[in-house]
Amino acid sequence: MLTANPGFFRRVAGRARARERAGRSARFRHADGFARWVAKPLLAASVLLGGCSERGITDPTEPLDVRPFVTGAAAANLDQDGLFSYSLPTAPSTEPIISAERARELAMSFALSFGPVLENEWQQQHGHSFDYRKLQADPRVLYQSTPYALFPDGFHGAFRRIFGPYYLVRLGSEGRHRMNIAVSAYNTNVGVRPDGRLDRPIESGADFYERGLPIDTARRDVMAPLWPEAAVAHVYGLTGFRVSEVPEFVQTGWNRGPLGGAWKLTLERTVRVRTLSGSRTAEVRELYLGREGGRLLFIPAAEQPTLLATGGLRPDGDQVEPVQLPILAGQPTVFEEVTVVSGSN
Repeated sequence: MLTANPGFFRRVAGRARARERAGRSARFRHADGFARWVAKPLLAASVLLGGCSERGITDPTEPLDVRPFVTGAAAANLDQDGLFSYSLPTAPSTEPIISAERARELAMSFALSFGPVLENEWQQQHGHSFDYRKLQADPRVLYQSTPYALFPDGFHGAFRRIFGPYYLVRLGSEGRHRMNIAVSAYNTNVGVRPDGRLDRPIESGADFYERGLPIDTARRDVMAPLWPEAAVAHVYGLTGFRVSEVPEFVQTGWNRGPLGGAWKLTLERTVRVRTLSGSRTAEVRELYLGREGGRLLFIPAAEQPTLLATGGLRPDGDQVEPVQLPILAGQPTVFEEVTVVSGSN
């Protein structure tokens, strides 16, 4: 059983609840009580949607045509421009999810709503100035599946969102991506006002996470998932082997968040890897690429939990209640960072 320390919730519960009851300042509305004080350390990770073959804002550092780097099902699911195409996502449980188009609308509304307060922070993360009012959402939207079962009923809605699926939307201007915004797929009760700004319910939190997208690809201090084509090209460069299955964008654990996810990449042949500690060597076909800078390499740990021991707050409560959250069968949530040793037959 994996444990998420409930003591964290106890330390922040009073502070978050007091600010919510006070009505939340503009900065706190962005931080969102649970999103900044609770959910940020509990960040949770995506496949591209079908019908997204339209070219959007493109970065010259990211390859768009990966035909030389793929085979099998991966090659069969490339469109005429060499981009991966995906089917529409389905809700992982009885909880309904919003559409990809709705996620794009909410992401642009989020930028318009919080740009006046957070523009400087976004620019610092991005590494260049830009006007948040000119940001537009890329047509491609990443859907992030979750390895966790549905959080139980009766708790503050932020907890269900923390452990649920997200959409990842890239916003850009002047031909360059500027930032990533993760939009909870459970944002069915978030609206957009006539002036284009968000209309969020009182019981909000963990509904959005955002970061400026670094223009310096060598930076590792900002969680910045790659596009799947860039992930495939990067792993091909590390291993020399092609990717044989369509890349899957997945969570790597509750504490990493939607911007700290990883691409699950299946190679045509096994590759030998070694953990950074040197304690384990393995021959694998499945590699995970993501987290800091989007370019760290991982494999699932040898032992995987089936439950996450965590906690939740009731909407009107201040005491953390223990929750045993099931982990879906076959879904890893504990990973080890590795380096490639050599290829294998």
